[in-house]
Amino acid sequence: MNTDARISVGLPGHPKTKKLHRRVGDAGCWRLICLWLWVAQNKPDGDLAGMSDEDIEIAADWNGEPDTFVRALVDVRFVDGEPGARRLHDWCEHNPWASGADLRSAKASWNAVKRHHGEAEADRRVPEWAAARNAGGGPADAASNAASNAGSKVVGSSSNAAASDQAMQGSADSNAPSPSPSPSPSPSPSPSPSPSAQQRYTSDFLAVWDAKPLREGGDDKARAAKNYVAAVAAGHDPAVILAGMQRYAEFCNASKRTGTQFAMRAANFVSLEHDPPYWLQDWTYKGGTEDKLQSDLNRGAAAENLDDRRDYRNIPPDFWGAAQASGAGPARDAGAEQG
Repeated sequence: MNTDARISVGLPGHPKTKKLHRRVGDAGCWRLICLWLWVAQNKPDGDLAGMSDEDIEIAADWNGEPDTFVRALVDVRFVDGEPGARRLHDWCEHNPWASGADLRSAKASWNAVKRHHGEAEADRRVPEWAAARNAGGGPADAASNAASNAGSKVVGSSSNAAASDQAMQGSADSNAPSPSPSPSPSPSPSPSPSPSAQQRYTSDFLAVWDAKPLREGGDDKARAAKNYVAAVAAGHDPAVILAGMQRYAEFCNASKRTGTQFAMRAANFVSLEHDPPYWLQDWTYKGGTEDKLQSDLNRGAAAENLDDRRDYRNIPPDFWGAAQASGAGPARDAGAEQG
């Protein structure tokens, strides 16, 4: 089940949005967002067939005049089709990851059955993925053909799901990783390595990995690859991610973070958890960072040497006697004598 959906930053200024606002106001524009999120979770392919216009308005929590909301969506072409056969306009193109949710789930089920019962039984139990697999498709292929055919620089000629599979496994039809090789009838003198040992990465990911700055404490390549795959599958351009990593490496070199614990891990850099993603940031070095960094690194040593920098010469003569009598303060040494 999807937990999110993509919404363009240009939505508020789009002519269709402005037309919708003229028809149904702020409430209607907000209910459009609510409808999209409901569709991502309940109708991930964007097909609303079988739902009446009233059902659609209920799904969006529209409380205005009945039929007004859907009629406005159809007028401005946020929704296509006739009553009872509505669908969101170009949903698969704008939300390829969300629209492939059902097929991704089917593939996971197919792989689980195949691992224990073989391909034939998996095809019988999960026919929807068997049909997509035999047709050469992936979880996002059937759902995002419009984006692929339009030459989208994000999706390109391969599907998001295919990129995901190849980055971590190298094969769209491979089983999900298992803790150990499948058991055989007799012991094998040279068992094959586990799937993790055979892990392979795409050239796009390796370019990003090679561009990252060195850091103290190492990095997790597998986790970085997983996050990178998710970013590409969500529609981000691999070339933009690479350019962002290169800018960040230059920033680390200029600010003297390279080789220290303050250089960001690649897995964090390519993660979608930060908004906006790190690779979209400027990373122009503005100076002064190395002084703060050196200050952070020396803070512990500076605290340890604090007593050495204190000036005890102006302390009243009777202070030490009172302090030592009460057990407080450092012992007085020869260096603290009054001149």
